Amino acid sequence: MKDFKFNLDPILEDRERREQEKARDLVHARQEMDEARLIREALEARLEDERIHASGVRGTEKAGMLRNRRVVVEQLREMVNRAVLREAEAASLVSEEKAAFRRAHQEREALERLRDRRKEEWQTQSRRHEQATLDESARVRHLRNEELRQHENGGRP
Repeated sequence: MKDFKFNLDPILEDRERREQEKARDLVHARQEMDEARLIREALEARLEDERIHASGVRGTEKAGMLRNRRVVVEQLREMVNRAVLREAEAASLVSEEKAAFRRAHQEREALERLRDRRKEEWQTQSRRHEQATLDESARVRHLRNEELRQHENGGRP
């Protein structure tokens, strides 16, 4: 019998490529989320440093310096808020990419299971065909042996 051939192999290969692509997209999204988290944490630390510094110098700075410090603190708060939003968007993208990867993985696995079932069916059919061939050979051999025996016994069974 011929070797096993799965007609949907090109589609399976495409599904494997898509799954790998989705895995790369997920890794990239996680890196972006980690980067956004690090930026947010750095900004929060800087804001906290400014607050601590401002609380320690009350009464020793001139009014203009205090106004400048308040402006800096307000700008840092806005930057932290934007960083929090960016991190949330990145986390949302990670969730979307996880779902897309999971779908691609399931689609590939479904085709692999189909291929495995078809291969198993092909192997079963191949074994049956081989067994039928062996049975036929044994039957022919048996008939030949019977004919030889009859011939040797003078036509008696």
